[in-house]
Amino acid sequence: MLLINSLGNSLIYINRIILASIFLVLFSVSLKSQYNAIEKIDNLNIDSIINNLIGLQLPEYWILKNHHSPRNRRIIFHSSREFLALCMFDQSCIYSFSDRNSTNAINKIFGYSFGSNHHNNSFRLGWRCKNNLIEILAYWYIRSKAHSQHLFFVETGKRFFMKVKVGSEKTDINYFIEGQQFEFKEVLFNPEKVKLKNWGYVNYPYFGGKRKTPNDMKIYLKTWMLN
Repeated sequence: MLLINSLGNSLIYINRIILASIFLVLFSVSLKSQYNAIEKIDNLNIDSIINNLIGLQLPEYWILKNHHSPRNRRIIFHSSREFLALCMFDQSCIYSFSDRNSTNAINKIFGYSFGSNHHNNSFRLGWRCKNNLIEILAYWYIRSKAHSQHLFFVETGKRFFMKVKVGSEKTDINYFIEGQQFEFKEVLFNPEKVKLKNWGYVNYPYFGGKRKTPNDMKIYLKTWMLN
């Protein structure tokens, strides 16, 4: 009987080790996937990225129904003012609300804070659904006040590329939609030249406003941040 109990306890111990090992492997794969979705690089070589757009596999961000944020995110700090984003919206991102406030609310794609609170000072790319198209916007906070500017519309299933350089007063945005030519937009996001922190943290895709997702939504997104 003692031998049986000893064997049973050993098997339980071994099973726990196996389960723990599986968990660690899955966790490390998850972290690797998240890290690959956001890369810090020393040189934003646009040409090399553009030449590989077709074959580049984009990481997925799932925002489940009745949620604001995807699960695959972690805290990443930065000291950057320049980033590239390659993005595509799935058909599941098409939505409509009956009230105007929810319809006009701006969701977020990517960006970062300047300092410890993105509701004080930050710059992000935003999006919302308009007539079965995705509207892309610049969205930012300066001195805790939110601002936005329309950039362009894009269809679901089409990749678009954006190069964002945040200056002390203006933000320069170069972009192109799959199958189209490069375009340029200038955003006067900080006309008073409020001094911004040289550090902050990454902001991930986010749905809302106050409303949560009406259904599961999938966003494909790969970003590069200049060190």
